[in-house]
Amino acid sequence: EGLGRSHSCDLLFYDGAHDVLSVLSGLSLLRKLAAGSEALLIIDDVRCGGPLCGHSSLAWDFLVWAGLIQEVNCQSARSVHATSLGDDFGACVGRFRWGASAARCSIFDAWCVASTYAEPYIPGVGSSDWPGCCMGSGHAPRTDRPSR
Repeated sequence: EGLGRSHSCDLLFYDGAHDVLSVLSGLSLLRKLAAGSEALLIIDDVRCGGPLCGHSSLAWDFLVWAGLIQEVNCQSARSVHATSLGDDFGACVGRFRWGASAARCSIFDAWCVASTYAEPYIPGVGSSDWPGCCMGSGHAPRTDRPSR
């Protein structure tokens, strides 16, 4: 049995795989747990220079752009014990957005979103391709999906 509104979660934390497809999938599953609530969502390894951060940041930025998440705050830091560039970390806090007017792109092709990733990840670069990843509501998905 699924969780109903009276049994939704108030705090959700994503610390799973950090490739774009896994983050998009994981956050979609957490969205189901939130069940229309005002739950806070926390994700780590975003907005930082570590090797995991680019993919997670792209997924987070896309979901904010799509209107599915309202970003509350993001923070990154570098440990005093860091020995090389990229030894920093970051996290973002947000809330899922609900209702038809909240999302400009509620259904999307995750492979299409992932194909907009470029190393190093620079916020905003590739986002001009995101409307082509939307499906439904007059949006047609891109057909140049990367092969597995």
